[in-house]
Amino acid sequence: LDASQMTRVCDVLTATANGSAQTIEDLGYALADVAPIAKSTGLTLEDTAKLIGALANFGVKGSAAGTVLKNIQTRLASDAGAQAKYAELGIDTTDAEGNLRKLNDILIDLGVAIQNMPSAEKLATIKTLFGQYGLKGVSITTADFKELNAAIDSAEGTAARVAAAMDDGLGGALRLTSSAIEGLKIAVGEAMVPALQK
Repeated sequence: LDASQMTRVCDVLTATANGSAQTIEDLGYALADVAPIAKSTGLTLEDTAKLIGALANFGVKGSAAGTVLKNIQTRLASDAGAQAKYAELGIDTTDAEGNLRKLNDILIDLGVAIQNMPSAEKLATIKTLFGQYGLKGVSITTADFKELNAAIDSAEGTAARVAAAMDDGLGGALRLTSSAIEGLKIAVGEAMVPALQK
């Protein structure tokens, strides 16, 4: 994304951090791992943030969340055993044009397909689909994405609202005063530089 998208990025990251157990720092680590494959499989920033946020709510955070998602996406796109298992479960992984469906939608379908399986069969299915390192993602298939999805889908303006809330009240006033004093020190210091250099 180019710099003109910075406000969108800030809004999505803030909405995700506020709506999940991920911090902004966690999101950075997760995105660093999963971003290249997310882009290549057609996931938007919003789609990816929803998945990372949902994983965090099941205790998978930061780079671990990125690794789990990367593994799930890779196997979905290229592993014959995983593709056969999705077909066996009656889950379409591609759309009518042959493009991969959004992982978010596939996981929701998967959650429905395995919800009544015995635990041993469920774990074996997840291992086939996600691989050994994807087992941490097992709970995401039963996640209710609705609340987090709604927050991210309506993320526009979130960063500004959060900033305004943080600057409200005495704490905000003190932070703004401290910033103003620091600015004054810098301005005075810069004005004195020529005289001090002499």
